[in-house]
Amino acid sequence: MMEVLVEIIVALVAFLCEVTLHALVFIYLLLRAIFSPAYRWKLREHWNTTTWRRAAIVLGVSLYAAVLVTVLLGWHLLLS
Repeated sequence: MMEVLVEIIVALVAFLCEVTLHALVFIYLLLRAIFSPAYRWKLREHWNTTTWRRAAIVLGVSLYAAVLVTVLLGWHLLLS
């Protein structure tokens, strides 16, 4: 019984660490979009191509934002 609990805890911590990496990538991309005119130009070019590309951009930003919220809540619950 204890082995199962330890495995669950290890799996949750591993998941939290992996999701933290994705959240850091999201923060990097946000900072890059804020401070890099060339990257903003590239994003505008992608945005202006097709409706499917716009949907993919919105979906990607939404998923990264959800991951960031999950990480913040997970670390808060783990450390409190």
